[in-house]
Amino acid sequence: MSADIGKMFRQIHLAKEEQDNHRFLLRDGSGHIVDCRMRRLTFGVKSSPFVATSFLQHHARQHQYVYPEAAQCLLHNFYVDDLVVSARDVTEAVHLRETTCQLLSEAGMSLRKWRTNSKPFRDTIPEELVEMDDLKFPAAPHSQRALGLHWQVATDSLHVATPNVPEPAPDTTTMRTVASVAAQVFDVLGFFSPYVIRAKILMQRLWIAQCQWDDKLPAAILPVWREWTSQLSFITPHSTQAVSDSDSPIVSSSLQGFSDASKAAYGAAVYLRRVHEDDKITVSLVYATGMDRKKWWKESQNPTIGEVVLLKDDTLEQGRLPLALITATYPGLDGKVRAVEVRIRGKTYRRHVRRVVQLHLQDLEYRSSEQGPGLGSEHTSDADQGTDHTTGSDQGPDQAQGQELGPITDQGGQAVNMATRTSVDGTDAAPSSVGTPQDVQVFAWTTEHY
Repeated sequence: MSADIGKMFRQIHLAKEEQDNHRFLLRDGSGHIVDCRMRRLTFGVKSSPFVATSFLQHHARQHQYVYPEAAQCLLHNFYVDDLVVSARDVTEAVHLRETTCQLLSEAGMSLRKWRTNSKPFRDTIPEELVEMDDLKFPAAPHSQRALGLHWQVATDSLHVATPNVPEPAPDTTTMRTVASVAAQVFDVLGFFSPYVIRAKILMQRLWIAQCQWDDKLPAAILPVWREWTSQLSFITPHSTQAVSDSDSPIVSSSLQGFSDASKAAYGAAVYLRRVHEDDKITVSLVYATGMDRKKWWKESQNPTIGEVVLLKDDTLEQGRLPLALITATYPGLDGKVRAVEVRIRGKTYRRHVRRVVQLHLQDLEYRSSEQGPGLGSEHTSDADQGTDHTTGSDQGPDQAQGQELGPITDQGGQAVNMATRTSVDGTDAAPSSVGTPQDVQVFAWTTEHY
């Protein structure tokens, strides 16, 4: 059953100190401009739906001990002024309607335009409060609006409205047209998310191609758009989702969820499985969603052996992350590196790629002033010869004192000023910056406290 609160915004009085924020100009009968202010909740103000919902929830919490069922109904079954709720039988439905109406009446509100798929419940509602189509055509296959969806009352099913697609010339379809048509498919429950997600991916491809709103679609994308619009006919009243299809009492219910992902998008679906007394089992789609994956469109560079990286450590500040050298990589079946082996202070550790930060320092070699040759050199000190064999652990080496990092040299042996400065007393000086050919400042991090 569904209903809505009559003139909800007009029933909420604005505080006097807030009324000046709702001022407007109006011409009176003589043509003079009059400065007016709204005393009730204003239509068109972005915050009005939020204020109305907050008021409804506040009123429910104030009376939750007097009207417990109705209070829960106000808290969980209202979308602004629209009510959509189900009941096990007619007796429960009548009790819920009466208590909800009593609770709202104490706030000066009333529920009207009742719609239901149960004729016995409809007969208990006064005629003036029943939706006119339900009253005139109780058995007709008409549909009602329910939170943006079409509710086929006679069959108790939901469907999504088909958007109106313009028929422009093939060379006049723009990015604005794609966005406009895709936004018309209002599928709040995700019944057609596998189809709608394709429009989102298409919009993403247009942004990646740096198209503007009034630019014509590229030749490579136009066939994809035509194929998507040609399949809009599948979103018709015939594509319905049954809400309930058995009158037998329910013995048990369970929610079953499924999810999957790809490089382009990920999705999930939740189904309601019910077992009835007559051993009939019904399964209904409760909710589904699909989202495009923006980061997967960006090609990431695989870490390579000999690359200098930062090791992430949640206990350290970003400016204190230690430097390390990649000595081995472990790619997956798709060729993407999933884990790396890093060396720091003579020990090696295995880290997931998400636990390291690539610096993309090309043609640079990491050196330590205390350890002689750099970590990238084949000539290492005796301390560097020792290797921690617990490479599978994600733990770092023992806590070390701050040391000064020596110069980083390019392949030609020219020193690059990229040393962090640690004073004698152990306090850190500000990191020195490096002017790269691209005029990008790069900062070095110390190994202290790692």
